[in-house]
Amino acid sequence: MTIPRGFRNNNPGNLRITGMAWQGKVPVEQNTDKAFEQFVSLEYGLRAMIVVLRTYIKRKGLDTIEKIIPVYAPATENDVEAYIQVVSLISGLQRDAVIDFTYDDMHRLVHAMVYHENGRALPNGVFDKAWAMLFPKSKEATT
Repeated sequence: MTIPRGFRNNNPGNLRITGMAWQGKVPVEQNTDKAFEQFVSLEYGLRAMIVVLRTYIKRKGLDTIEKIIPVYAPATENDVEAYIQVVSLISGLQRDAVIDFTYDDMHRLVHAMVYHENGRALPNGVFDKAWAMLFPKSKEATT
């Protein structure tokens, strides 16, 4: 079985290469993918995905699956409606329900998005390690 690209790159959210100075990012000149970011570990790649989603929810007002997915995974590259349906089904979150930036909502959303992106689930504990990088004292987000 082939390892999905997002897992090979330690980038389970399949974030495209940008100028962002992500923690744990493989420098662009060492990146062997050339289209998607690569990270030194799965936890760092997931951390970056959580940061992107936090920006969407808290700063851009993209607080439902219906609002997040078309921006995160644009129609030029994805079947947006199918993506929304899969994420809603796997996460158990209604497509138009407001998503709070809490451990529970993000855990559900991120796991569903990673599954859709890669066709497989995150290994146990990876989400918790990535979340702890951002919020080391609590499972609940404070910022």
